[in-house]
Amino acid sequence: MNPPDGFHPDRSHLPGASGTGWEVRVDQERNRLFLNLGALDLEQAKEVVLAMGRWVWKLTPGYTVMSDFTLFLPVDQKVALYITRGQTVLRKSGMGKGVRVVSSHLTALQFSRRGKQVGLDVDTVQTLAEARVILDRWEREQERQAGKPEEKS
Repeated sequence: MNPPDGFHPDRSHLPGASGTGWEVRVDQERNRLFLNLGALDLEQAKEVVLAMGRWVWKLTPGYTVMSDFTLFLPVDQKVALYITRGQTVLRKSGMGKGVRVVSSHLTALQFSRRGKQVGLDVDTVQTLAEARVILDRWEREQERQAGKPEEKS
């Protein structure tokens, strides 16, 4: 299935799920979850949480999450409840580090407020490039602390 318009065709080869306005992909080699959200209604929000619950378990605890919410639009309280449930899935499944990419201050507030409610601390940036740098740096630090040799890129 091709990802929705505006999402990342370079990741369409990765296993996962997608629907109108959303995409969940996992890269088991990198131990990373990719989450892309656009405009969501209540049914789509439910689908996202179910997909996250199915796919996140393919990753090893300590995995990283790159969330692209640049196309996300503010949602009502019922949909926001599913945002909280999705963040709970990430926390309970052992997310190590997450970065969300947002294009609006309101989106950043909506996700950070709900994340704090469930004990999820995620960095917020404005570009995918910034998100990659943060996650890659975090992964290198984790490898260094575990005594693994660094990979050359």
